[in-house]
Parts: sequence; structure tokens; C-alpha cells
Amino acid sequence: MIVTLALSLLLKFKTKIFSFVARFYFAILTVVIVFGITVFWILYPLETSGFLGRGSDRDEALNIAFWEFIQGRYPYFATTHLGGKITPLLGSILIASPFILLGNSAYRNLFWLGIFLLLKSIYLESFVSAILMFMFLSILSPAFQYEYISGGDLIANSIYVLVVIFLQTKALFSNSMIAKIATSLFTGIALASRSNFLTLLPLMLILF
Repeated sequence: MIVTLALSLLLKFKTKIFSFVARFYFAILTVVIVFGITVFWILYPLETSGFLGRGSDRDEALNIAFWEFIQGRYPYFATTHLGGKITPLLGSILIASPFILLGNSAYRNLFWLGIFLLLKSIYLESFVSAILMFMFLSILSPAFQYEYISGGDLIANSIYVLVVIFLQTKALFSNSMIAKIATSLFTGIALASRSNFLTLLPLMLILF
């Protein structure tokens, strides 16, 4: 009901809202970035420590799996501090590895959300529409909010799979063989993050 009401208000005052956002776009973007980083910096340590609940271990699962793999051990024998098994597949571990080397796999959500905003701006051909979509998602989705502050992998996974499908589509209709090979490799790695992404293959085949 809240989402429906919010969208109704957006459509009713669309012209004024778009005009306001376009006028103050960079100020709004700055506030969104600063607020997002601040919220993560404050709430992530509290959530992952269990202060705000039991805590999530999906970020920890990636960290553990990466270091187990680096040390030559089979990563799926290890468990998290909550006793959870390692479930991300090798594609997810590989894509998260730069952020793990920076200190924590949870940092990848900050990066991929920036990529998501950029991609939507290109796809919609509107920076205003993209940031409004981003703000609606952030404000109106409790699932998104918890995944963000807990450092889970669902946000990053969803975005980079979306990104590779977008790039793969562009590359296949281009004349660049390098682009076709590179995007195909990246798509294969991204889809090898979780088994449920394999269900996207039939849709991709139809698309291509």
C-alpha cells in the first residue's frame, strides 16, 4: 500500500518532482552517497556483531571461502560463526575477492550500487529517473535495507548479473570480437555465483 501510494504521488506530481531533482541533481546525489556510506559505516558493525539481532553470516561466508581457497583448502568444508555452511559458488567468491582483499566482502555492495545507478542512467537515458528509482528502492524496500546493512551478497549478485546481461547484449550485436569474448567470460563467472542464476539461461537464449 505504501509503495502504491508513493508511486501515485510521483505520477501526480511527476513534472514538479523531475524538475526539482534535475535542478538539484548533484546535491541530491551527494546526499545519497554520503547518507548511504554513513548508514553502512554505523549500522553494519552493529548488525554483524549481533547487537541488532542474530546477525548475518553471508558476508562472512565469502570471506572464509576466499581465504580457505587461497590457502589451498576446499572452501565448502568450513562453517561461519553461526554454524552456516558456505553456499556461494566460485563465481561469487571470485568477483568478491577484490573487496575481501580490501578488508571485507561487504564493501562490494557500495561499489555495485554505484554501478547500478550508472547503468540505469544509461539504460533509461535519464539521470533523474535513475536516481529516483534508486531512492524508491532504498526507502521502500525493507529487504533491500536489511541486506545492505548486513553486508549480504544478494544486492551485489543481482546487480552484477544484470550488468553482464546488459553488456553481453550490447557486445553480441557489436563487431568487436574482444568485447564478445570478454563479456561472455564475465557472464559465465557471474552466473556461476549461485545455482538459481542458471534459470536465466533460457531467457538469455531467447533474447540473443
